[in-house]
Amino acid sequence: MLRVVSPAFFDGDTLQSRAFQDQSAGVAASFGLAGPCASVNLQSVWEAHGGNVNALLEAFGPGSRIAQVAVRDLRNLVNSLDQPMPQGIMSDPRPDAPWHAVMFSLAGGNRSKGAMRAVVEVAHWFT
Repeated sequence: MLRVVSPAFFDGDTLQSRAFQDQSAGVAASFGLAGPCASVNLQSVWEAHGGNVNALLEAFGPGSRIAQVAVRDLRNLVNSLDQPMPQGIMSDPRPDAPWHAVMFSLAGGNRSKGAMRAVVEVAHWFT
């Protein structure tokens, strides 16, 4: 899974936990989604459509980068106390982005700060 991260959410090569914050339930609802979630991209679908990095980044501000997280790591996510914090992934193709998906907390509601920190621990920069 790939997530475009704006420069406001990283310092050098260090991702901040806010890089994986959710959109509010209201914003999600405006896109026809059931609850708070974060936009991501399914790497395999993106690659099947050419995998153009510049095209993926063009809708975002200058200096944005792409973080990569394995779906298995999200589904098996644990916090710093080794407590489960599994995340869900759902395909949400859009006309101009058939690779679009959303990630969400399986506990419901917004992803907690602890869960966002846990995602950062399993994420790395896409190269």
